[in-house]
Amino acid sequence: MKVALRQVIVLAALFAAGRAAAAGSPLRYSLTVGSRLCYGSTSESKNAQGARGQVRLTEVWVVGQNPDQSRRLVLHRTSTPYRVDSTGTRTDGKPQVEWARCDLGADGTATGVGSTGALDPSQVFVPLPADSAGIGQTWERVDAKLSERTRCRFEPSLSDSIRLIRADYETPLDSIYFTSSHAVFQFNTRRSLVTRKEAESEQNWGPYAGKTSSVTTLDSVTRLDTTQAGRFDRGLAVFLEADSVYWDLLDRESDGPAQRQALRDSAQAVMDSGRARVSDSTVQKMFEDEVGSLKEVALQLDKDAAWRDSLVGHPAPAWSLADLDGMKHSLADYRGKVVILDFWYRGCPWCIRAMPSLNEFARKYQGKPVAVIGMNIDRDTADTRFVVDKLRLGYTNVLGRGEEKMYRVQGFPTLYVIDTKGVIRDIHVGYSPDLSVKLTATVEKLLAGKK
Repeated sequence: MKVALRQVIVLAALFAAGRAAAAGSPLRYSLTVGSRLCYGSTSESKNAQGARGQVRLTEVWVVGQNPDQSRRLVLHRTSTPYRVDSTGTRTDGKPQVEWARCDLGADGTATGVGSTGALDPSQVFVPLPADSAGIGQTWERVDAKLSERTRCRFEPSLSDSIRLIRADYETPLDSIYFTSSHAVFQFNTRRSLVTRKEAESEQNWGPYAGKTSSVTTLDSVTRLDTTQAGRFDRGLAVFLEADSVYWDLLDRESDGPAQRQALRDSAQAVMDSGRARVSDSTVQKMFEDEVGSLKEVALQLDKDAAWRDSLVGHPAPAWSLADLDGMKHSLADYRGKVVILDFWYRGCPWCIRAMPSLNEFARKYQGKPVAVIGMNIDRDTADTRFVVDKLRLGYTNVLGRGEEKMYRVQGFPTLYVIDTKGVIRDIHVGYSPDLSVKLTATVEKLLAGKK
C-alpha cells in the first residue's frame, strides 16, 4: 500500500513538473522537413438567400529549412463550393485550385508569402505568443496592407497536450456591416501542430446577413518526396514572380494607347521566359493557362481602354446635388480646384476600405485648391449618414441621383480626378493600398499645371 501510494505521489510530481515546464515554455511549431500535412474542412453559410458552403482539402508541404531555422512551405488547396436549395438538394460547383508558398517561423510568422489566390498560411497556422503568455494574456498580428488585426489569447485547456487559442479577427468593415469573426485553434503540444480549428463569423446588416461556421481537422501527416517538392517550390516561385510582373505590365495600359501593344508583348515575353525556366509540368501548365487567357484579357482591356479614353480628356458631366444637411453643391462651385469624385455605396466593402486613406488624403490637402467629394448612390440616406458618421469622414458627401450613369461608372469604388477647368484627367477603379500615393501623384501634376 505504501509502495503504491509512493508511486502515485511520484507520478503526480512528474505530472506537475511537466505542466510547469510546458507552461514556462512558449508554444512553437515544429515542422519536420519532408512531411505533408493534410487538413480537411467544411464550411456552411446561411442567410436569406439560402445555404451555401465549401468542402476544402489543404495540403502543407514542408519542403526545406532555411538558415534562420524557419521552414519553407508550399500550400495546396482544392475548394469545392456547393449550394443547397429550398428542397434540401445540394449542387456542387466546379473545384477551384490554389497554390501558395512562404517561409514559416516557429511562432507562426509567415514571410515571403505568394499565392495564386486567397490561400493564406494564417488560415492553418495561428500566430503563437512571443513568450510563455498565460491565461488572460493576449498577443496580436497586424496586416498593414488591409488594416486588419488578429487578436489572440489562450482559453482554458482541454488537456495537458491540447492548448486552446482563440483568434478574433478585426477589419475596417466590422462597424459598417456589424460583422464579427473568430476561430478557436487546438494546438497539440506533443505534435507542435494545430490539429483542429473551429471558426464562426456573423454579419447583421445587408442582403447577406447571416452566419458562417467551419470546422477544419488535421486528417493525416505523411512523407513527402522532397526532391520533387523542392523542384515544384522553385518553379512556383518563378511563376509567382513572373505573374506579378505580367499583371503590373498589363495594368500600365492606362498610361496611354501608344504603349498598349508593347506592354502586352512584354507581358507575354515575361511569361514565356518564366515557363522556359521551370521543369515541373504542373507549373508549366500554370504558365500556359495564364498566357492562354491573354487574348480574352486583351479584349476586356480594350473595352476598358475605350471606356477610359471616352472620358479622360473630356469635360466632366455637370451636376447639382444636396449633401446630408440639405446644402446644395454643384461641380461648377469647385471650378479652379482639382476635384476627386468618389462614387460609393454602403454595401461595397472595397469602397469602405478605401475611405480611411481618402479621408487622410483630404486632410493632407486641406487649405489647398483640392476638393474631395463623395458621390453616394444609396437609396436610403440613413445608410449614407451611418457610414459618414462612423468613419468620421471629413470631406463633403452628396446624395447622388443617377450621376453614376452620367459618368458611366462600371464598378465601385470609382474615383474621377477633375482638373481646375472641369476636365477629367484620371480615373481609378477599385481599391488598392497605394490609392493615396496614386492620387497624390496625379494631383501634384495638375497643381503644377501639367496634364
